[in-house]
Amino acid sequence: MPKRTPEVIDEICRRISEGEPLRAICRDAHMPSWRAVYDWLSEDEEFAARIARARDLGFDAIAQEAMAIADTPVIGEET
Repeated sequence: MPKRTPEVIDEICRRISEGEPLRAICRDAHMPSWRAVYDWLSEDEEFAARIARARDLGFDAIAQEAMAIADTPVIGEET
């Protein structure tokens, strides 16, 4: 299992803030399991706070993407 390093933590937070789900991130070979990340969250308040902030940003990213999809006309449909 990959070790908890500042680089791994930074990457997890960045990717979550971009709207990527934690389980998808943890499928990468160089990433820890999602269970390990949840263990880290319970052990490290600073990491937990960073993840919470990243999730807030990620929710916005997902909402923006959903709005873009919703605003995209479908071929053959009249508006």
